[in-house]
Amino acid sequence: MIGFQSIRQLNENTLVLEWPENIGPDILSEILHFEQAIIKSHGDLINETYHSYHALAIQFHRDQTTFENLKKRISHLNLDFGTNLTPATWELPVCYDGKFGTDLEEMSKRIGLAKEEIIKIHSESTYTLYFYGFLPGFMYLGGLDKRLYLNRKSTPDRSVKSGSVAIGGTQTGIYPMDSPGGWHVIGKCPVSIFNTTKSPPCKMEPGDKILFRPISIKELEQINNQIEQGFYELNPNKNG
Repeated sequence: MIGFQSIRQLNENTLVLEWPENIGPDILSEILHFEQAIIKSHGDLINETYHSYHALAIQFHRDQTTFENLKKRISHLNLDFGTNLTPATWELPVCYDGKFGTDLEEMSKRIGLAKEEIIKIHSESTYTLYFYGFLPGFMYLGGLDKRLYLNRKSTPDRSVKSGSVAIGGTQTGIYPMDSPGGWHVIGKCPVSIFNTTKSPPCKMEPGDKILFRPISIKELEQINNQIEQGFYELNPNKNG
């Protein structure tokens, strides 16, 4: 067990548990176990929880507890790491065609790998969803092969299209909506990750595994038609 290093008060109704500033599955597992245990034992005192790579924020009800009281409760919390968090595995279709992978050519030059090799490496890796941030539904995924590491663009693009699959630094992710962005776009996923008409709006949860399945432009168009007609349903991979 790594253990959190500090508990501090973020504002009048939020405290933050902080782990070492690393990105890894062990810290993620501890954060998720803490989050699960805190909600199970003190859920009546808590309004919301959210986390990053190495911190867990807990927003509490000020009329029911205080920072010091909740801090004391958390410090004495017993964790059961034998509890199975049961992460799901999701397979997402991605079209890596140059029409959508607008930065593939430049990325190929900068990291010294052929475009086909970049696609192969990216689509053969298994990623872990650490948390959502930047935009609603923007997944921060860990597990990117080191050969594909590439610093973010020095000048961000003014508009990155919804569904763009991109690489930034040591991470990969999907833009859930049109927005400015500084990551290198290598493909397009036709499946919407964030849907305000659904509850919850994001099916995938932190800790889940993400796989990318390469598809052709024709397959992309077929999936788009299925989505428009309401026939396409994204479900966990039962074989994952």
